[in-house]
Amino acid sequence: MMATSNQDNVITQLVWLTDLSQCGPDNALSSSPHSQRWHVVDYDAGAIKGKMITAQALVNPPPVHLKLNVHGWHAITIGIWTGIYGDVRIKYRLSSEPIFRTVRIPHHFQFDRTEIFDTFPIYADLSGETLIIAKDRSEPSPAMACVAYVKLRPLTPEEQAEVERDRAQTETRKVIAIQDGNALFTCSNEEELSEQVEIYRHSDVGKVFMGVNIGDLTYYPSKFGRFCYGENEGVFPSLEQKKASDCYKALALSGVTIPFKKIMEHVHSMGLEFHTYYRLAIGDHSHPQNIFPTDSFFVKEHPEWRMVTKDGTPLPKASYAFPEVRCFMVSLIEEAMKYDIDGVNLCFIRGPEYFGYEKPVIDDFVQLYKIDPREIAENDARLLKLRAGYMTDFVRAVRKAADKHAERRGRKLQVSAWIEWSTERMEYFGYDSYTWIREGLLDSIIAIGPTELVELANQRGCSVYGFGSSAWISTPTEQHIHDMKHAYAMGLDGLAIWDLDHVQSIPEKWVVLSRLGHKEEVMDRSPFPAHLPKMLRLKVVSIAGQDLSHTEYKNVPGAVPPEMLTVFTGG
Repeated sequence: MMATSNQDNVITQLVWLTDLSQCGPDNALSSSPHSQRWHVVDYDAGAIKGKMITAQALVNPPPVHLKLNVHGWHAITIGIWTGIYGDVRIKYRLSSEPIFRTVRIPHHFQFDRTEIFDTFPIYADLSGETLIIAKDRSEPSPAMACVAYVKLRPLTPEEQAEVERDRAQTETRKVIAIQDGNALFTCSNEEELSEQVEIYRHSDVGKVFMGVNIGDLTYYPSKFGRFCYGENEGVFPSLEQKKASDCYKALALSGVTIPFKKIMEHVHSMGLEFHTYYRLAIGDHSHPQNIFPTDSFFVKEHPEWRMVTKDGTPLPKASYAFPEVRCFMVSLIEEAMKYDIDGVNLCFIRGPEYFGYEKPVIDDFVQLYKIDPREIAENDARLLKLRAGYMTDFVRAVRKAADKHAERRGRKLQVSAWIEWSTERMEYFGYDSYTWIREGLLDSIIAIGPTELVELANQRGCSVYGFGSSAWISTPTEQHIHDMKHAYAMGLDGLAIWDLDHVQSIPEKWVVLSRLGHKEEVMDRSPFPAHLPKMLRLKVVSIAGQDLSHTEYKNVPGAVPPEMLTVFTGG
């Protein structure tokens, strides 16, 4: 089906591929529901009619191929029907591309949900290309897939030139994408691992920080830590963790034993940086409280290195006042340095505190000041300074290890720190970031203040990234715009966003987040939801011959729900 529109006095041919029964191979399609095939269903959306391909959440159809039969650069969009229940996730790529991109439409239950969502365009030279459509099978929760059409719009020469120019520059790569390593265990093969970061290829993400530990537990088989999914098999605290373990077994069978290494390789293939990040708090996580099938071990095996409260109560957490604790974490960090990572990030904001009134603290304080620290105020400047010295020794050791491995491989290995937003909070939790910067121990920090620390970092050549709101589905997109505007106003080097992988496959969020490094666009963008980009929507008249254009209750005063499909029997 072909339509013609006039845009800016340029005649543009829109190609609508609405009959997806033309996808191949034939044995991948079925005219009725099938556990291993796409179900082909007729639909009528008024302006267009066609045949969509659908698969329920637990159906596992193979990828299908659709010939595009066009030449030159185009904007390509996919029409996705969301259904009434549940998330919808699909994957698609061009035949010349090695890795799929994922699109997810989150479930927001509606009693009148009858629209096809038109994804935001991607741009490519489609000469000789075939579109490959697949169902996203990533764990822990399978989702439905419904693809109604593919729409192609030729680019003008000016548009093509702008796309190519924008992709060639690197000045806008000001975003750090931070991902917890447990997300790797939703994948069961190399391709699915690469899919987690492929979407950053033509975005403003310049660095990927991947979590590889939670204290003494690691997201990979470790010589020093304990692998989250390597022991105590069968004692799973949740179905999600059982599926994660199964995913790792599948990865290992395919030859991937260090999942973050595979992610690193794909990140590097796109010209981006890859850093490992570390949660420094070492707690005692045991069943029945543990979230992993594997129990932590460090504190159990070394109760003498626990934190101690002022009244002498030992806590189930290791203290960095002990050299052995600092040495353990340095060994864990250095373990990743044998790989081709670009840096390590010390995440101080997850799980503090790090000190109490342990024997080294008491002994050293008494030696220095001839008084027991338990007899003075908890915020006494002398006590805070003493504790900060232990942590500075730790950061120095990390820097020394990074420099050693940098010399071995012939290129720099960066060290960064994720720190609290005020001097008072840093002092309370036992560290002195000012000293680290003055001594040149850090290459960058993630912080939103204080102003004097940011100024010091700028003077000493230490990059500063703002700490943006975590990218959860519940976080409004306008909040990320506000965070980036604040980073620009402070003259920061960019913005770090935690859990970016939670929303990067959601089109209406990613279309904004992927462009945060384009300063002019961000500063000009309205922070109000009504002005943010929205996918085009096409109202469905009928699917499989069933009328979806009529609703009930819509003219009934005070009706709950105010509008409801005639085929829905709840309410």
